[in-house]
Amino acid sequence: MGCPCRLRINEFSVSILDAASIHRQVQVRFDELPAGTDAVSMYHDENDDKKFNKGLFGRPKEGYAVSNNIVHATRAPKFSEALFPLANEVNDVKIRVHY
Repeated sequence: MGCPCRLRINEFSVSILDAASIHRQVQVRFDELPAGTDAVSMYHDENDDKKFNKGLFGRPKEGYAVSNNIVHATRAPKFSEALFPLANEVNDVKIRVHY
C-alpha cells in the first residue's frame, strides 16, 4: 500500500503523491521549492481508500505524521507547530508515523 504524502506551504497543499514503503521507510523528494517556512504532513492509507480515516471524536484510525513530530492526545497538530525553515540548499526532514 502506498503512503499519500502531502507537502504544505503557506497552509495550502502544493503536492499530493503516493510513495511506496521500503524497509518501513519512505523517501520523498520535492524539487525547486522556494526558501521560506514550510510544513509536511502525511498519512498511511492502510485500507487504500484514498482517505484519512478517523474514528470516534476524530481520533485517527490510520498512521499519520507531521513535521517536527507533533502529536497531541486530544487534538490535531496546528500548522504553526509543524513549521520549519526551508533554505535554498538540500533539506532533510525526518518525521515519524504515529499509530
